Amino acid sequence: MKRASISAAYFVLLLGISLSTQVQAQRHISPPNGGNGVPGPFIHSFIIEWEAVPGAIGYDYVLSDNPLCFEGCPGDTRSAYVTGTTADEYNLQEGVWYFWITRVYYSETEVTEWSGISSFLAETPDVSEQLVQVAPNPVSDRIVIHVDWAASPTARFLTMTIYSTLGQRLIGPMRFEKENPRLEIFEIPVGGLPQGVYVAQFLFDGNQNNLNNKFAQTVVVLGAR
Repeated sequence: MKRASISAAYFVLLLGISLSTQVQAQRHISPPNGGNGVPGPFIHSFIIEWEAVPGAIGYDYVLSDNPLCFEGCPGDTRSAYVTGTTADEYNLQEGVWYFWITRVYYSETEVTEWSGISSFLAETPDVSEQLVQVAPNPVSDRIVIHVDWAASPTARFLTMTIYSTLGQRLIGPMRFEKENPRLEIFEIPVGGLPQGVYVAQFLFDGNQNNLNNKFAQTVVVLGAR
């Protein structure tokens, strides 16, 4: 459902007063304002999250690569109406700044003003030196993950979530506590998954805002033996 209707003139004004209390109806949680994006389950996908409001029935959010234009303008602009406070955006342009806003629906006719503008850089982390390796890959009835805790001495635990290629969560999140300061091996049964390609998302210490703590890896499942 598309509910976003925004005038360019309004947002030229809004940009100038975005720090005022009048337009802070929503607090944006992630990505952190002015920081790197929080990567989602797939390459070039990012998670945006904002504060829940008591009594709200839904939220509009708009994402744009132009802070002066949030509707009907050239460039990369997306909008959606959602009932939760978390959303994934896909195929964002790597290394591009995005600006986003929200507003709150209490009923079909009662809606807040648009929030202040937050910004983030759509830049995924370098995962060339991953802390986790999945082996074997492809897999049959279980995933075996090798965790090198020494690569991140401050990490305390790891969570893993399995998604379909359409972003549907299938398994997890499963939590694995650090017991050995170096290499540990964990086995996760996946015999219930049909043959196909899946995405394993790993997150250290539950910290969504640390790009070095979150990454995804493709897993090919052959099906149970």
